[in-house]
Amino acid sequence: MRETQQTPGLLLAHAFDLIKAFVPRLAAALALLSACETARPADFPAPGALYGLSPEAAAGRLRPGEVLRYSFDPPLTIAPDLSLEFEYRPPVPAAGWKILLSLEDGFSGLWELPAEAWGLPPGGSISYAAPLPPGLLSGFSLAAGEGAEGDLRITAIRLIPRRYGIEAVSGGLRLSPFVYRDAGGRFTIEPPEAYPFSRPPELILRGLGEAELDLGGRRYAYRPAQAEERRLPPGLLRPEGPLALSPSRFEALILSLPEPPPSTPGPAYYPPVPLDPGLIPGYPRENWRDRRFEVFRWDEFPGIIIFDTADYEVQSRLFKRLAFFVEKAGYRSRLVPDAELAGLHGWNAHDYNAGDLAAFFEAARRSGFPLLPEEAELRDLLLACGVLRLAGGGIAGGEGAALSLSRESPDYLRRRFLVHECYHGLYFLDRDFRDFAARRWEGLEDEARRFFRSYLDSQRYDQDYPYLVINEFMAYCLQQPAGQAGPYFGEFLARQIDGNSWRRAVLPPASLNPDGSRAWPGLGEAFSREARAFSDYVYRRWGFSAGSIGRFSPLGD
Repeated sequence: MRETQQTPGLLLAHAFDLIKAFVPRLAAALALLSACETARPADFPAPGALYGLSPEAAAGRLRPGEVLRYSFDPPLTIAPDLSLEFEYRPPVPAAGWKILLSLEDGFSGLWELPAEAWGLPPGGSISYAAPLPPGLLSGFSLAAGEGAEGDLRITAIRLIPRRYGIEAVSGGLRLSPFVYRDAGGRFTIEPPEAYPFSRPPELILRGLGEAELDLGGRRYAYRPAQAEERRLPPGLLRPEGPLALSPSRFEALILSLPEPPPSTPGPAYYPPVPLDPGLIPGYPRENWRDRRFEVFRWDEFPGIIIFDTADYEVQSRLFKRLAFFVEKAGYRSRLVPDAELAGLHGWNAHDYNAGDLAAFFEAARRSGFPLLPEEAELRDLLLACGVLRLAGGGIAGGEGAALSLSRESPDYLRRRFLVHECYHGLYFLDRDFRDFAARRWEGLEDEARRFFRSYLDSQRYDQDYPYLVINEFMAYCLQQPAGQAGPYFGEFLARQIDGNSWRRAVLPPASLNPDGSRAWPGLGEAFSREARAFSDYVYRRWGFSAGSIGRFSPLGD
């Protein structure tokens, strides 16, 4: 077995020096006891029929220098992915205590159980889960080193699903081996090859404060909204690297098997993977269930379904016709045939509310319009997710929205598109957010409003759809940090308008930057105010900010 190091205050690994010291004494003690032990049922809860081979073993009382032996009759059948968890109350004080667990029937190795652990409340109990290989387990032994004081009391033994991690529970801690804590408070979970999971595990985070996470080489900052539980799905975790977490506080950091996937009939990519949107750009493509795209459900707002596509071609086959039906000037409410669409550009990212999605698919149903196979897949998936519903023989809007981005976009644009589209999703779901955006639009200076409408028109948005115009105004303000809004609107977007002779009439007088480039500081100031107002609003309402979305954000890139 692979040697691991003991970390200060948290004993969670094999201790080979300790094993070498205990083995001769343990063997001699077992030989002596074997002739005189009398089996009695254990006085504490245990799986199967557990017998203590001495009165002290049956009572679950372990003193320094003693050995307790136990037998299952009949032997316990161990299925894959199980651990044997020992719940016990260590002596107070626990200094000097050493506890070894030895499993019988060829179950490999000895385990050192911690007598004290980081974060254990005074008088608290420890539940320590040792992983088991499949097979039959007929018994085990517990041995305590000499020279300490007091005694240890076993309160329960359980057979539980395999897990690695640390969890605060009422009156104590649940621990496992292969979890390490360094002097800086950084936790590492590194399951060994000898005790693997039979299928990819998930990471459970409960009560996590602000933290940094390293998920097998991809680093993230985490900003909680409350003491919530997060489950990071198996597809997000990379098997080639350990998990490392540096939390300010936590209740649980656990690696375990998720519930088996439902047997609901449907495509390979159903149901959507529940995930915080900040983790979607780094979700490993090799773990997609469909090589064309992966489908996610925003874990905090489960009505919002997010598609990440392999390239723009896949994205267009799913959403391009929708873009023209819902948003494009001169095309809204019309089902554009493939031949006409072929020479037109849709979007590089997409967002559609349930009502507009229903109108599109119902129009196609009523007219018998030939949808692409991918569009039919989209319809069926949204019906399964509840974004669409069947009503009166037709298709009606349900709850939520569909968003999309593509792996073909550069990373910096993918992050911006993701933020932009997710704020659209919240706009679709939240009436107060829509009302706030409408008030900001109405209060915007005429000059800034004319400029923004002209920009949208240049991109072929339908200017006769106020809901769309205000929605885009909000998302453009929030897609980058508020401090970047001034140059984005007052230089980058304004220069695009300035490059078109008949549109530049909406621009105020320009000024020159030191490098000779043109700028429109009045527009920059106006939209900076709006970006700050929107950022303050989403922070108060959800704990988000301009330029970011969700609770996780990437680090180190």
